[in-house]
Amino acid sequence: MSPEFDVIVVGAGFAGIRMLYLLRENGFNVRGIERYNGLGGVWYANRYPGAQCDSPQPFYQIHDEELASGWTFSQLFADHVEMCDYFRYIDSRWNVSKDIEFGITVVQASFDEDSFWSISLSDGRRLTARWFVPAVGFASTPSLPAISDIDRFGGELYHTGNWPLSGVSLKDKRVAVIGNGASGAQVVPSIAPEVKSLTVYQRTPVVIIPATPESDKYSNPHAGCLTPDGARAAFKRSSKSYSGIDYSFQDPESVPIGSPLRDVLNVQLYKEGSLGLILGNFSDVLTDREANDELYIFWSKLTRAKIRDPIKQDILVPQILPYPIGVKRPSFVDNYYESFNSPNVDVVDVRKEVTKITRKGIKSGSTEREFDVIICATGFEPFGTSMTRLNITGKHGVNLKDVWKTRIISYLGMTVPAFPNMFYLVGPQGPTVKVNVPTTVECQAQWILSILKGLRESHAEYYMSGSLIHPLNDSSLETLMGLHDRYILRTERRNLLQRELILYNECYRVLLALPRWALDPVRFSAIVRSMVRRVQGLNHELTELRIEEEEDAEIFEHL
Repeated sequence: MSPEFDVIVVGAGFAGIRMLYLLRENGFNVRGIERYNGLGGVWYANRYPGAQCDSPQPFYQIHDEELASGWTFSQLFADHVEMCDYFRYIDSRWNVSKDIEFGITVVQASFDEDSFWSISLSDGRRLTARWFVPAVGFASTPSLPAISDIDRFGGELYHTGNWPLSGVSLKDKRVAVIGNGASGAQVVPSIAPEVKSLTVYQRTPVVIIPATPESDKYSNPHAGCLTPDGARAAFKRSSKSYSGIDYSFQDPESVPIGSPLRDVLNVQLYKEGSLGLILGNFSDVLTDREANDELYIFWSKLTRAKIRDPIKQDILVPQILPYPIGVKRPSFVDNYYESFNSPNVDVVDVRKEVTKITRKGIKSGSTEREFDVIICATGFEPFGTSMTRLNITGKHGVNLKDVWKTRIISYLGMTVPAFPNMFYLVGPQGPTVKVNVPTTVECQAQWILSILKGLRESHAEYYMSGSLIHPLNDSSLETLMGLHDRYILRTERRNLLQRELILYNECYRVLLALPRWALDPVRFSAIVRSMVRRVQGLNHELTELRIEEEEDAEIFEHL
């Protein structure tokens, strides 16, 4: 019996669209499954006030020269309206919608004895395919804040990751925003002028850098690339970069730590706005704690000066940041800190007082504030959740959720041993959080395509990687991590392998809430060029792979 499809792709964001198109153009019979009612993935649902890209154009788009020839972004950081327009443009050129079923979720995906994948859908149907490609991203399942009694609130409750398509009226309302990460930082300055009052509940201070140049004297280095020709050139440069965006680090040996010349560069990069302050700086700001502290002192002095209230200053921009600058991806938003100078905008440090939701609002310590609206800007469920919620079962009935319960294992962040003929994109142990996602998508999609073409041509029964990434000692990890040092905040873990300053931090450990995951990389950091070199240099024997019992045993011993 033959399966209905060659490949089933789950997800219709950047990764799913690019993968489906490449497969279809290369003669594969492919079907897409998408839970939302349109293209765009997170951009379909993330329509909250102020939503915009935090990677600049022309990098944040599908890296296809023919597609880029017919589209020019009007903004360096495209907002959600323009991103939705862009996905409609993609469909007008590629007509991917005809091969995608919308408004359908995957209930279960199982690898059966016929070496097929059986995909059970929410409408009761079951589809079969030889190859299964989850392209559901690393951050697509909204996470509610860990605050007690959140269901008690009697007003309006929203999450930035699942914003109503019809929009929300906030004019003259009392609003609370829980969280100050990427979405919270964008919401605050967008709604502050229209709401009656705005209170931000902050757990961890963040680093927010202006997105646009300070004045006409400065310009973003990529501002001149918003043309089809500029985009094509940018695509080529991005795969050779550290982060998938065309910034180059400066040689730290040319200017020692503590030299006034470092602040000269810092001023220039800061006033240009965007990512340059981190990715165009001296490379040791991400590997040397002293250089990192020096950069934070520079940034914090400029930023604290924007906030008039000294109490708000200390909450929003403390003298000492509880993690190295650059560990968490900075946000790029204009006028965030200035918003707190308005008398109707306040901030509460939730680490100092027990916080809970009441019927009328939020209570911190002995103080209860009443709100009409609570906006949860608390991000998404931990890395891997987007895939494990698909209920994926591989060989011998092993479930991916059990495999990843205490420790992420994969091969290059694209395959998982014991799950034959399954390839995933933009997921655990791939370049994700710290990089420009479309650059990762292009590299991974082309690699998966090459494997599937080889399997088809060789009539191989199935493909399953026999190699594991053992995060603390595997040479493939060392290759991808390069020479960058790691900084671990938790004292009891400091004797572990120290490799990269920006790979781990306490916020991710708390987010994951799994102690062993704190020891393993849930994503490779911003090292796109290393991944590109790695996958381009791989040679695969595309014949039927006979997986020996002892190789399987290594997987099941792990569970």
